[in-house]
Parts: sequence; C-alpha cells; structure tokens
Amino acid sequence: MNRFAWLVRREFWENRSIWVAPAIVVAVLLLGAVTGNIFMGDVVVNSDGSSLTEEQKAALKEQLGKVESIDDLDTLGQKLDETGQLKGVKKLSPGEALGLVPVEKQAKLVTVVYTGIAAVMFLVLGTIGFFYALDALYADRRDRSVLFWKSLPLSDTETVLAKFTVGAVAIPLVAAAAAVAGQLVVAVGMSLKLAFTGGSAAILWAPAVLAGVAGSTALITVASVFWYAPMVAYLLLASAWAPKSPFLWAVLPPLAVVMLEKIAFGTAHLGHFLSFRSFGVLKALARDDSNVPGIVIDDDNFRGQASATLSDHMSGVIDLMLSPSMLLGLVAAVALLAAAVWVRRYRDETI
Repeated sequence: MNRFAWLVRREFWENRSIWVAPAIVVAVLLLGAVTGNIFMGDVVVNSDGSSLTEEQKAALKEQLGKVESIDDLDTLGQKLDETGQLKGVKKLSPGEALGLVPVEKQAKLVTVVYTGIAAVMFLVLGTIGFFYALDALYADRRDRSVLFWKSLPLSDTETVLAKFTVGAVAIPLVAAAAAVAGQLVVAVGMSLKLAFTGGSAAILWAPAVLAGVAGSTALITVASVFWYAPMVAYLLLASAWAPKSPFLWAVLPPLAVVMLEKIAFGTAHLGHFLSFRSFGVLKALARDDSNVPGIVIDDDNFRGQASATLSDHMSGVIDLMLSPSMLLGLVAAVALLAAAVWVRRYRDETI
C-alpha cells in the first residue's frame, strides 16, 4: 500500500498542472473578490441616484418574478426600457440588486453562482485529466524512463492502476477541493462588497444554501469518479499502445466511425453516446423534465437557469449512478484497464 501511495505521489510531482490549473482559477476568483468585480447581476435605479419608488419596485419585482437565469438579471434594464415600464434608469449595485430579487429566488440564484464555480473547476480539471491520461503511459516510453521503472520491483498492474487512480479518482477530488475554495473566495468577496453597499450577505451563508452546494459538489465528485472511469481507462490504453501522437490515435477512430455512421445511415447514435459519456454527469445534474426540474444547461452555451431545489438536482445524478449505463461503463473500464496492463507488459519500450 505504501508503494502504491508513492506511485500516486510520483504522478503529482511529474504533472504539476493537476494542482497548478485549479490554483490559477482560484487566484483569478480571489483577484475578482479583491477588486470587487464578482457580482450576481445588475438591475436598475433612477438615473439621478434616488431610491426607487414603491411603484417602481413593484414593477421590478414583477419582472424579476419571471427571472429564469442570471442573464435575465444582466439584461433587465434593457428589457424595462423596451417595454416602456421604466425610463431613464441606471444599474444598481449588487447588494441593492440582490435585495430586489424575491426572497424565494435569492437562494436559487446564489446556488447557481456556487454551482457554476464548481462546474468551472470540474471542466478545467476534466480537461487536465483528459491530457494526463493520454500522456501517462506514452511519456514513459517517449523518454525511455519505462526501462528504469520496469527494472524496479513494480508490476505493470501497479503502475497502470496508480495512473488510473490519479486520472479517475484524484483529479475529481482535487476539482472538488478547488471548487470549495473558489466558492469560499467568492462568498467572502461578495459578502464584503454587500457590506460596503449596505446589503445583507445572510443569504450567501444560509445553512440551506451551503448544505445544498456541499451536497451537490460531493455528489458530482462521486458520480464523476465512476462515470468517467471507462474514459480514463480508454485513454490509458491509447497511451500505452500509440506508436506516435496518442491524441490522434484516441480521437480519430471514434470520430471516423461517427462520420461513417452519418454518411452510411444518416444517424448519429455514436455521436450522441460520446456526448452523453462526456457530459453525462453535468446533464444529469441539470436535467429538466416534467417530473424533476433542474438547472437547465443549454448544450450550446451552458447557460444556467435557476428552477430547482437540491433534491431535484441530486435525483438526476443518483438516477445516473444507478442506471445500466453506469454499470456497463464500469465493466468496460475493467476490460480496458486489463488491456492497458497487457499492452504495457508486452509493448516494445521504444516509440
């Protein structure tokens, strides 16, 4: 066990991007918090700076009652001008804007912000994990270090499993830790900004909101570990086998089959399958149907839409984890890992 732990540590030492990339994202969030550029969207006030009248507040709240996304807050001033309900207006500070949002919407909007931070972290680390798995076994052959590692009392199974553990387990855990750090940075920054503008930051630290975000982040992490296991195993197999350019050997074959299917049969089943495998966890978290609404994420621009509670989001991911696709994926991961071990054991050490 101690030997395996050292193998995992070696991967972190040799692949600093695993922790450098999320650190950069957190640093950017921290910079935004320090400069006061972290916001939740703008609304409007009278152009002379005077407080809104009760009639104007009622008009705003009527519009805000129809808010379905963060983008709706950003364009509210334009919407009001177009409808002629308010003229000569300017943007509100974030604290004043949040105060105008109906109470039942505030927690949802804050949850969207926090969940968006987690999504960014998982997308960043997912990209890092993709290229890490592609290069993990190929790099040993490229620099001939595989000869040194094979001279040690280490089995090919241990080596492949260590790299698989980093790609499938450690990287999602790093993403979860970075997501929590980013959420705290944003919460503190927004709290300070709200304090300076006279707003209340209570909603940012509401137990229900924090518990919901923590539960969602933990569930995304667990689901990602199991859901993306076959993809990591496939990339490791490509990395162990590819004579040159593992990226091309991993990407071009499925892409060619997708194109052939489209040309020959006019269908895109494989393309949908690959999309489902690539974004399945995110789509399950964001699913929106008649029974289980959620944060709807458009496939084109991933625009968040607040419309659900934590239990709604969790149900989608839990259903995914209990689905046949999850079980079949784990079986495929075992088979692909076995193939990767076999290829590394008998593959020519040169490239």
